[in-house]
Formats: sequence, C-alpha cells, structure tokens
Amino acid sequence: MVAADHVTLANDTLVLRSTLQTGSDFNNVIKSGYYRYNGGPANTPNHGTGDFGMLLVMASGHYISQICHQYNGDVHLYVRQSTDTGSTWGSWVAT
Repeated sequence: MVAADHVTLANDTLVLRSTLQTGSDFNNVIKSGYYRYNGGPANTPNHGTGDFGMLLVMASGHYISQICHQYNGDVHLYVRQSTDTGSTWGSWVAT
C-alpha cells in the first residue's frame, strides 16, 4: 500500500494531449501526457520505420522521460530521458 503523500500526479498527467504529425519533433514534446503520432515526427526511435504509435511523456522538474510504443507489425517499446528540461536527450533504448 502506498501512502497518499508519496504519490503526486497532476490531474492532467495521463491525458491524451494531441496527435503529432509530420513536422512535429519528439524533442519538443516535454509536457506530461499521452500523445498519438503518425506520419513520422522527427526524433522517433528508428525514424522511417514504425512511423506511427503512442508516446507517453512524464515530466517532473528538469527531468523528462519518454516511452514510445511503435507499431510496425511487432510491439516495440523504447525509452529515453532528459535531465535538462528537454535541451538534450539520451539515446532511445529498446525495452
């Protein structure tokens, strides 16, 4: 059991924010929420393959994590993070 004071989620954390289209850039998606994407936004994992899927963004202070679920016939999950509010990003890592 988790005490209520140990878990703080904003009411809008897991809200579907928008659909990211061609011309969008994952590096600029830094607001917590769930995003659909299609058309191959920039800086997706394996750009050019699996150009549609879902992106989960979790932000807290300077730290941002992105989890990408790509659809291209198989299930592909990738994770990366930024420790400077999205100025720089680590590499996508397959899980």
